[in-house]
Amino acid sequence: MNLCSLFETALADTPDKTAVICGDESCTYAELEQHSSDYARALINLGLGRGDCLGLFMYNRLEIIYCFFACFRLGIIAVPSSVFSKRAELLYEAEKCGTKAYIVDGRMYSLVNGLDEQLPELNHVLSLDPGDQIRPEQLFSSFFDDDKTILQPVDVAPDHPAAILYTSGSTGRPKGVTHTHGSYHANAEFRSATLQQNASHTFLTTTFLCHAAAPTIVLLPTLYTGGTSIFLTEETPEIIFTLLRAHTVTHMGATPMLWQEMLESPLGKKTYFANIQYATSGGDTVSPALQEALQKKYDMTLSIGLGMTECGGYCITPPDLVYKRGSLGKPVHGVKIRLVDEQFQDVADGIDGQILVRGKNVFSGYWRDPDNTRAAFHEGWFMTGDIGRRDADGYYYFTGRCKNTIIREGGNITPEEVEQTLNRHPQIEGSLVVGVPDAQYGQSVFAFIQPVNLKQPPSVDSLTAYAHDQLAERKVPVYFYVSKLQGEGIMGKINRKKMAAKAVQLVEDGLVLPSK
Repeated sequence: MNLCSLFETALADTPDKTAVICGDESCTYAELEQHSSDYARALINLGLGRGDCLGLFMYNRLEIIYCFFACFRLGIIAVPSSVFSKRAELLYEAEKCGTKAYIVDGRMYSLVNGLDEQLPELNHVLSLDPGDQIRPEQLFSSFFDDDKTILQPVDVAPDHPAAILYTSGSTGRPKGVTHTHGSYHANAEFRSATLQQNASHTFLTTTFLCHAAAPTIVLLPTLYTGGTSIFLTEETPEIIFTLLRAHTVTHMGATPMLWQEMLESPLGKKTYFANIQYATSGGDTVSPALQEALQKKYDMTLSIGLGMTECGGYCITPPDLVYKRGSLGKPVHGVKIRLVDEQFQDVADGIDGQILVRGKNVFSGYWRDPDNTRAAFHEGWFMTGDIGRRDADGYYYFTGRCKNTIIREGGNITPEEVEQTLNRHPQIEGSLVVGVPDAQYGQSVFAFIQPVNLKQPPSVDSLTAYAHDQLAERKVPVYFYVSKLQGEGIMGKINRKKMAAKAVQLVEDGLVLPSK
């Protein structure tokens, strides 16, 4: 099995059909095959081969898709980094994976430049674009050759790693979610079957290809069925409306914030959404008010679903399923779900339980992290850490989390990771991080700070600047509350639930204002 076979039917039947649109550029299925083969030869010229890791760090552009399939073609493991990553995070990921080379967007080159001097296994840091500070030999294009013969994909087992996706870890350090050629193929097969996708469909999404969702729930399923995927290079309602006018978009996914902006834009028209069979957004961050407003203005049902980097979207409401307001729908085709209590006994309908997931779409484990891998599974079932209930009709509902994870803009933030970063500040003795509701982004990060010197505490501006320098944008605390933490506090057991409630009250009372 090799993921390059994912679109072999479309390649044979409709080679000149548009496979992907990204901004102002596009490629056909034949061009995707040719370019991914050309990129694979360049990777060979770089000295990469089966089992090596290739770091990818770029905004949405066709080149990242060519890089993905070049990696799959050779059995190389793609390691895409979030576009919001900071240098320390990139260094950690590259070191953990033993990354052999980085290919990056020219706009991001300064963040990775010099990493090869810190990591002995990292041989190349290459830019896709020329620039004032980029030498000719630092351009990825310098490794291409003139051979246009299609390089045949290597034969790999279903359990061979295809990609490593870093996500927040329960210990405070990011964990490398490892998807295989088999799990990625299963995700494509299961989701496309659930949504009844076919070659006539066009899926528009606002997510990043360097993140987990776009490849797993949009790109790969759409290629598998011979359809067309559209990815944005700029996220504005005006651009989305332009794309909806220009293309017969049948499936669409956007963040709650963008749906809200499209709702409020005077440029929006009901006719733009006339062809959409399935519209979706991310999980518990979608408010009923937003769904009702979109239904009223555009006569469109906005479905919500639930998923994770580890298993893709595992619960959705496809077009042929009657939608129940507030529900997550039903399990994706090929995926099994259980709701269990703390003793891992199944709970009855209407009773809250932790959601366990099982299926060929589930990741193989955390990269070079056997302890966290073992802790993530119970008798072959992946423990999501999400709490839900099921009604008598088999619909699922999200009700909370048994983990401390903060969800902002659809991405996971682990409090411990932010705390460990803040605690390295010389003026901070300890910190406690919780999430507070945010109408626009789902949740905001709230940090309780205990300073080394209460009489001369660090300013909120300095804390914000420090966090911005060390953390991805969405992980930076929006609120800082500097005071002495009472009781067991930082050094003992922490009642995060109680502190989270206190944070919410402080924000609601206006006693803590968002940092600039």
